[in-house]
Amino acid sequence: MSRTVHYLVLGAAACLVAGQVAAGAAAVAATPGRPDAGAPARVVTSAGKVGGTMNSGLRRAADPFWGKLGRDIIEHSIEHVTLTFFAMAAATAIALPLGIYLTRCRWPLLSGLIMGGAGVIQTVPSLALIAFIVLLFALVSRTVADVPTIGVFPGMVALVLYALLPILRNTYTGIRQVDPAVIEVARGMGMKPHQILFSVELPLSLPVIMAGIRISTVWTIGVATLCALIGAGGLGDLIMQGLRSIQLDYLLAGTVPAALLAIAFDWLLARLERWLTPVGMGSAGEAAPG
Repeated sequence: MSRTVHYLVLGAAACLVAGQVAAGAAAVAATPGRPDAGAPARVVTSAGKVGGTMNSGLRRAADPFWGKLGRDIIEHSIEHVTLTFFAMAAATAIALPLGIYLTRCRWPLLSGLIMGGAGVIQTVPSLALIAFIVLLFALVSRTVADVPTIGVFPGMVALVLYALLPILRNTYTGIRQVDPAVIEVARGMGMKPHQILFSVELPLSLPVIMAGIRISTVWTIGVATLCALIGAGGLGDLIMQGLRSIQLDYLLAGTVPAALLAIAFDWLLARLERWLTPVGMGSAGEAAPG
């Protein structure tokens, strides 16, 4: 996927370089009094034709591609963003309060069990986790209640489980790394426990927490492409269709937007992190060690 994007960027850069070379040569040829002005003029004309041919070739290739798959790309991108957004919202709503609770938990064994369980889920390959969720839902549907075994719901559950660990671990680690002296100062000022949490601990640990959310978001966008195997939709549908029929245009229509979505969401969350981080504090940049 990254190699395909690399090739596309190189192709666009080649067109730009050809255009710049043609423009530079034209400027040189236009200099008055040059005895060889005629030869560069011919070179300029040839270079301009080559650059124009490459640009027009790209336009001719892009027009049928967008006309054929443009609507599908937009629709599946919306599905992919929706799936990722709700999965991340649910994972954050679960992992953030749970991580805060574990920092207050008086039973180290319970904290170890929860963190270990989240770690086990993360070590399971994503495709195997999706298959396990489908199997689990099938057993529940036969024995307990009628639940969908394929579609958006099981895909959403798999994505939520896969996104839990970075947020949970970074929330727990970020709050535990707050300087105890700062907390003692807050207590000495008469602040209550909930005031210390929301006014001291969470703001100071925010860069670490946001780093976990960014990692989970990028992972979720990637894993969501596999959820197309169980009918959850998204850009994975285009990728699977391209793999089945060996059509490069469908593969590009699925892989390139997925890569761009991951880059865009990571950039947006980085901007949000800078906006929320208290003045004087740096960005975490990466997940805290487990």
